[in-house]
Amino acid sequence: MVTVKEQVFNVFQIAELLAYHFTDDDRTDTRDTVRSKHPRWSVDAWPQHVIEPLIDEDETVEEVMFQESTVSFQVHVDSGYNNPSVTRGIIIPLVCEVGSTVFFNNYWQGDAAKFVRSEDPYQHVEDSHKQITNKDQRITDYSKIVNYTDQPFDKEIYNRYLTHVPYENLHGLTVDRIVNWSPGDIIVFDRKQLHCASNEHDHKIGLSVFTNRL
Repeated sequence: MVTVKEQVFNVFQIAELLAYHFTDDDRTDTRDTVRSKHPRWSVDAWPQHVIEPLIDEDETVEEVMFQESTVSFQVHVDSGYNNPSVTRGIIIPLVCEVGSTVFFNNYWQGDAAKFVRSEDPYQHVEDSHKQITNKDQRITDYSKIVNYTDQPFDKEIYNRYLTHVPYENLHGLTVDRIVNWSPGDIIVFDRKQLHCASNEHDHKIGLSVFTNRL
């Protein structure tokens, strides 16, 4: 279940996080359309104290990712690699005039994956940043997706939010919730839940945190 908590962070905390994001170091990965940073929890010097109150006592942090993008990401799941203990994904919008994340009422019980039933928009894109060596699998057989319907995707929702995704890649999926981005909010979701960016933004910066059970 997706939950949203409004205005958890103030403008000063957002500014502190952005200052780190914009500082180049060995955790920075800059490409044509995406810039990311991946500080290690309790290892690197970054504003971890801003994020720590979000982490439950029975959780550990697997990955932290600052991401600045001018493109809209395709359907994927952030379920980690060979890890049965995954729990929550937390998205913190930092900069965005207009934008949203589409969460599907569909889940994947396997490792992190990108869902490309008929067309792979990722085929010419480097899959992982320089600090991560795992490569997400591509799923073309949707029959093992939880709540898969084998019905055409809702055309009205597609035309409004998802025209950047090949239509057939959405076949059999349904929408749980579309969450608008507002800087300072937090968006919490199950790491096994399929999701993607909408087509609304030209530029946005967000921070994602992925947790596991202790």
